[in-house]
Amino acid sequence: MKVNRKLVAIVLSLAVAGIVFSNTAKADAVPGDVFITLGEDLTTNQKNEILQKMGVTDDVETLYVTNEEEHLYLGEYISAKQIGSRALSSSKIMIGKGGTGIQVKADEINWVTNEMYANALITAGVKDAEVYVTAPFEVSGTAALTGLIKAYETAANIDIPEEQKNVANEEMIRTAELADSVGNQDANELIIRIKEKNSNN
Repeated sequence: MKVNRKLVAIVLSLAVAGIVFSNTAKADAVPGDVFITLGEDLTTNQKNEILQKMGVTDDVETLYVTNEEEHLYLGEYISAKQIGSRALSSSKIMIGKGGTGIQVKADEINWVTNEMYANALITAGVKDAEVYVTAPFEVSGTAALTGLIKAYETAANIDIPEEQKNVANEEMIRTAELADSVGNQDANELIIRIKEKNSNN
């Protein structure tokens, strides 16, 4: 693996983030609780299609993610063009039993990987959950993380500090940048090693 200055800068920034936010939030939600986030710009038909894919009805607790929120949390790290002008990515989070970890499944997402979502969620304080990310058609998937964190705050009845949300979002973007340089597997393994080292310090 050839190391360049950009790669070193990304790794160092994530290492610092891991040190600053090594204490994770504790959830009060009950295992099995389900929360849904939907992009605010979905049409009625798209919303119904996504709820069907998630296997839930429209009476489940639902939070909406706006395009303004996408730009608020991601605009510092990626271009407005990449974020787009519509909030479409949607997510389902089901609280898991303690010790089960984070399991992510996604479809219609063509940029952010399952491992990237999991790593960023860990930074945000999520410990045990089953996560499903989807959209009505292929999108990058960057908006979904905003919804996942928003849902977790509701599920756990906590307030995740804004700075910690920003770190979680930055981690997802920086990991994607690493993946572009060294490949998805190497990028995710590197981030995991950084976190393991920080947790042992």
